[in-house]
Amino acid sequence: MLVNASPGCDESLDNHPTPHALERSTRRLWDQWLELLDARACATMPHPGIAQTALELMPEDVDNPQWWAQKVAITYEQHRGLRALGQASDGKFAAQASKTTPLTLDDDARQEWRTWWRDVMAQFAARVKSN
Repeated sequence: MLVNASPGCDESLDNHPTPHALERSTRRLWDQWLELLDARACATMPHPGIAQTALELMPEDVDNPQWWAQKVAITYEQHRGLRALGQASDGKFAAQASKTTPLTLDDDARQEWRTWWRDVMAQFAARVKSN
């Protein structure tokens, strides 16, 4: 089991997040992942190829290996400058937000909120369509 993170892991690599959780969960240091993926020319592959390669290299006893293979692939792409932070594999960016409020809604308030939300989404869809 991995006890210590890679030397220098506390510092961001070109302003990218550090892979502490990735190292802990895969029990492989980030420098080892880089070496393994580079040796297989992953910097020239599209995302699905990198993720598949990471899955093939994943230690057998890792919980949820498919999820961690995706995380390895995304972190590798960011580290090698193939993908910006927040960028999807198709090159697009997306954002979302939510807020939880401590209140209850009666049926009238719930219906009013649904109507408001439909209007907001219709306005958003119209803006996206016009661009």
